[in-house]
Amino acid sequence: MGFKFSKDETFTAKVKVPVANKEGGYDVSDYVAVFRHPDAEELKTLRATANDELVLGSVSDGTQERKGAVLIGWQMRDDDTKQEVPFNDETLAAAVKVPNFVMFTAMAFWEQVNGARAKNL
Repeated sequence: MGFKFSKDETFTAKVKVPVANKEGGYDVSDYVAVFRHPDAEELKTLRATANDELVLGSVSDGTQERKGAVLIGWQMRDDDTKQEVPFNDETLAAAVKVPNFVMFTAMAFWEQVNGARAKNL
């Protein structure tokens, strides 16, 4: 048994996003998120960060760059067209409008980075 000191730059996690439907149940959409792998010091800061800033980053200098965002890509297929959905500003903006997208994406990030199910996010 050994200890790995280096880490991969990215990691993936399956994200399931439940959305309430008119029948009183839930429709569950899913995708594979690609997250950047923050180091231990940055994780301390991220623990105090709101879910939307964690997932989307912040735009503080007037540029479109998503500084600090942990979500840097995805593997996603449109349920209607069966086409791959590219990861870009336009598709991300559309995904964020889906109820629970940000919350369940943040939960998946913390579950993977902590190696255990996240509680009370």
